[in-house]
Amino acid sequence: ISASTSAPMARTLRVAPSDAGLRQDAARSRLKSGDRRGALAALGRAVDAAPYSAPARVMAGEILRAEGDWRRLLAVAGEALSLEPDCGQAALQKAEAELRLGLPAEARRTLEGLAASGARPLSELTQTGERLYVGYDEGRLRSLRAELDR
Repeated sequence: ISASTSAPMARTLRVAPSDAGLRQDAARSRLKSGDRRGALAALGRAVDAAPYSAPARVMAGEILRAEGDWRRLLAVAGEALSLEPDCGQAALQKAEAELRLGLPAEARRTLEGLAASGARPLSELTQTGERLYVGYDEGRLRSLRAELDR
């Protein structure tokens, strides 16, 4: 629990330290304050609390993407996909990491897997309230495909 975690959140985390959802909330709070390192630490604790859950890994993946840490992103996105094969955002993260690491054939295969999965665009899921973490960012998908087609 750090200074960037609000007092109510800090108290809640002391009462329920193994609640993965609360750890993800703490990570969001830290991200809002600009504390990426603290957010990644909170997400690590969320993964420890719920080792078979993909959402914390997807959140961590977005931070790693923003930092350009492609090797770690590849690993984290791969873990998320192994837990939730229809996790569209994790597939995009993995494909982008592969592309940035000079593996375009692997990136294409990952995007082919996304197309064959049950993942849907986030814009569709926000209307239905379904599990958002299985969705994907349509703009990012278009950008990756365009980059691979060059």
